[in-house]
Amino acid sequence: MKTKKASISPQAEEYLEAIYRLEKKKGFAKTMELARTLNVVPGSITNTIEGLERRALLTHKPYKGVKLTKKGENIALDVLRRHRLAELLLTDILHLDSNKVHDEACKLEHVLSDIILNSIETFLEYPKTCPHGKPIPTKRTA
Repeated sequence: MKTKKASISPQAEEYLEAIYRLEKKKGFAKTMELARTLNVVPGSITNTIEGLERRALLTHKPYKGVKLTKKGENIALDVLRRHRLAELLLTDILHLDSNKVHDEACKLEHVLSDIILNSIETFLEYPKTCPHGKPIPTKRTA
């Protein structure tokens, strides 16, 4: 039986994806680093983090930073999966330059349905890496 995804905004997805990347590099995502990464003012970071924490997608430790919960990490990995498959769609099917697909993939990652994403993955014969050599996360079922 298919589980229903919680509704989450593209902005929240971007935050979770950025937190995941920072967390993998440093163990925690500090709010100032997150603000720089997302190119937003620190005040908006605080409000969004509070909302994501209320939804049990991350935990915030003052003066240390934020860490994703398992639920938040699963969403971040799903976003990364969609992003990297979108990059492959743009490079391998539409033949765009791999150096120019990141921004376009950022737009597509929020609108690709599971049906389209699964079709892309099948058509590309279940690729393991994106055009930049980064691993494509496996499909999450929960």
